[in-house]
Amino acid sequence: MPEPRVSVLLPVYNAARFLPDCIQSLLNQTLIDMQIVAINDGSTDGSGDILNHYARADRRIEVHHRPNRGLVPTLNEGIELCQREFIARMDADDVAAPHRLEMQFNYLRSRPGTVALGSAIQYLGPGGLTAVRTHPPLKPSVIREKLPRSNCISHPTVMLRRSAVKAVGGYRALYIHAEDYDLWLRLRSLGELENLPEVLLYYRVHENQISARHLRTQAISVAAARLNIAPADLPIIPAEASILNIASGWAALLINIRQLDAASALIQDDALFTLTSCRRHSAARRDWLAARLYGARGRMGAALAALLRASVRDPTLLAMTGWKLAGRCRSSWSLSK
Repeated sequence: MPEPRVSVLLPVYNAARFLPDCIQSLLNQTLIDMQIVAINDGSTDGSGDILNHYARADRRIEVHHRPNRGLVPTLNEGIELCQREFIARMDADDVAAPHRLEMQFNYLRSRPGTVALGSAIQYLGPGGLTAVRTHPPLKPSVIREKLPRSNCISHPTVMLRRSAVKAVGGYRALYIHAEDYDLWLRLRSLGELENLPEVLLYYRVHENQISARHLRTQAISVAAARLNIAPADLPIIPAEASILNIASGWAALLINIRQLDAASALIQDDALFTLTSCRRHSAARRDWLAARLYGARGRMGAALAALLRASVRDPTLLAMTGWKLAGRCRSSWSLSK
């Protein structure tokens, strides 16, 4: 068998429901010379048996079983186990497009100054593939400008240079649920970060990702990483502003991919939308999201009432809605010309 050109780092924890689709998408890659490093992080749902089954059938899969230690230790252990300079991240509940590894490998090989390369994603919901996809910034200069304000590189789409990750110290457990964003901020000192415009990953959205506790922890870690301080040292205003932005983003995504019951549960959670340092703004954001949810359910009267409440509490939200509608009208008018 030829020497692998790419290592795929696949942490696995209780992912039996989706793991076969994930592994099969890797085995179907157009780039066949690869090493798949799968680390079973103490799963209790049969994930280990699934990994063993595939490893027996394909020598490219290397499985490591051990007690549960959490995602960040698993990622750092995987970096050490991966043998190649190019490491593709993969989550056990996602699906890779067939040409993902080949496109990213060829691009990074031609761009020695790029240390991390992501891509656009398309979302998978309970009913399968949705029409919703991302449009990430592509140029290194744009990403460098945007990154201190928002995470514009999707972790499970990334192919990394192993030497760069090791040079900045790998992933840091301090920034739990935002360990990727913290890594991107540090990698900027060594080279460029880029995205490809193609959809190279189908990202699955499910209930285990969107608990209020998870989102709050992620938001606090994101805000702390921006300031390069410990999450425990983060002032309350940046912390709660980050919580509101991340919770709102998830709620909007759930509405877009028609997971309306999950979106409703998220919007009703006071831990996310009743915040002491921005109480009026968080209430307005909740009303604005409720308006979108009512509209998706065809309840236009309730949608207009919620939008009115949002605009009274925070007029900038109404202006933002008007600007988006105007943009859609401009696009429609341009297409009709």
